[in-house]
Amino acid sequence: MYGLNSTYWFPFVDAHRGSILFDVLKKLNYNINIISSTNTNWPEFRKTCYVDIQDRIKDDFKGEPWKKDELNQKYFLSMIDKYNKKQPIFTFLFFDSPHGYSSLPSFNPFHSKKREINYLTIKKDSEDLKELFLDYKNSVAYNDKLFGEMIKKLKDKGLYKKSLIIYTSDHDQEFFEYDSFGHNSSFSKAQTTTPMIIKLPDSLKNSIELPNKYPNILTSHIDIVPTLLSLIGVSNPTSDYSNGQNLFSKNYHRDYVFTANWNNNAIITEKLTYVFSNLPNKIFKNEIRKNNDYTKIKNIKADSKKVLSIMNENRRFLK
Repeated sequence: MYGLNSTYWFPFVDAHRGSILFDVLKKLNYNINIISSTNTNWPEFRKTCYVDIQDRIKDDFKGEPWKKDELNQKYFLSMIDKYNKKQPIFTFLFFDSPHGYSSLPSFNPFHSKKREINYLTIKKDSEDLKELFLDYKNSVAYNDKLFGEMIKKLKDKGLYKKSLIIYTSDHDQEFFEYDSFGHNSSFSKAQTTTPMIIKLPDSLKNSIELPNKYPNILTSHIDIVPTLLSLIGVSNPTSDYSNGQNLFSKNYHRDYVFTANWNNNAIITEKLTYVFSNLPNKIFKNEIRKNNDYTKIKNIKADSKKVLSIMNENRRFLK
């Protein structure tokens, strides 16, 4: 298990890496499947990373988020039942229950009252917040239950030991731990630190020498694609096609993670987070916050040359 200080999901940054991955997988004759509980037209995944695999997308499930996740999982299970073992398979699944604090009504391990809550009136230490947190934990546990059943299916079909499995999230969720709520509202640890589990196939376990520096290092979601491509045999430097790095490289190191939401960008280092606007005329009107408690540091400005250098690096693969 790897603990990541990871990026918010940000489609325009990751689009090129995704298309590179799918180009390679198609050349290797992989059976590619995108199974999503949310529509991939918004955000614009179909126009970015999925542009060349439109016929491999299943994203039209109906119902509450928990119901769509259930249908998503059943679609995957039926696909595994029909799987032709002669062809390698790549499947990306996106579940949505935690976004909506949603779970099967009869599934209630954290004893939520499952009542209607007005998000606009939520306050720190309010009863509504406590109830919503129980709903959130139920939704995460519900997805965990679905995922466990998927793992069991892989084991039943004799595929688990041969599979490379990555489990992660696009962001985390805050409940006023750092004086904000939800996601996209700040760049605190509660919103930007995600779970990350990588399970290697037996065929690779002896060929990879795992670095001893995990889990307490900075990593980014943009490292996933170069890691995958390296694992399936792409040998040229990751810098040829990505800003990310191979997580299993002995030389893996990050001084910072770049992340963004709808309004602002942030550069997260080991101890500090630099927040600045997406707007060019406001790019240097930034703030600096401590990572441990997300409090603002006064009378210090970010290095403007470093900010420009990082922004230019992000534009390197724009088409």
